[in-house]
Amino acid sequence: MSIETLVHELRKIQADSTVFYQRLRQYHWNVRGRRFLALHSKFEELYESWAEIIDEVAEAVVILGETPLTTLRAVLHEASLEEDEEVPAAEEMIRRTAADLAVLVARFNEVAAEAGDGRAANLLEGIRDEQQKELWMLRAMLAVRPHLVQGEGP
Repeated sequence: MSIETLVHELRKIQADSTVFYQRLRQYHWNVRGRRFLALHSKFEELYESWAEIIDEVAEAVVILGETPLTTLRAVLHEASLEEDEEVPAAEEMIRRTAADLAVLVARFNEVAAEAGDGRAANLLEGIRDEQQKELWMLRAMLAVRPHLVQGEGP
């Protein structure tokens, strides 16, 4: 893909990652119930990880000579993931997080495969690999087979 297209795709990943990050913070702040301690900690672990991912993706844009997204307005305009204005029950938080993470993992994989830039591809593949493990753990918390998570087909 061209540098312009790669930058566009990286900015979209930055936007979706930022929306996902904020959702993780929202869930961290608002989780309730029997699994509170485990989920409160897990959501914090995840959002701290995604803060680093956002930074790495934004820096990849800078390395390519462009400017990453710098405003929340720009992030929301570019993002395909939507904010979650609800405070769902703990189990639903896990389900929504897994569904969004599956979308992000697929996106990282898709852009890495087409990047045409070794550094960007390596970055995206590394993040994808790390997040596939997180996705597996979330799915295990739901005790479902991978293809049965909401938002994925058979």
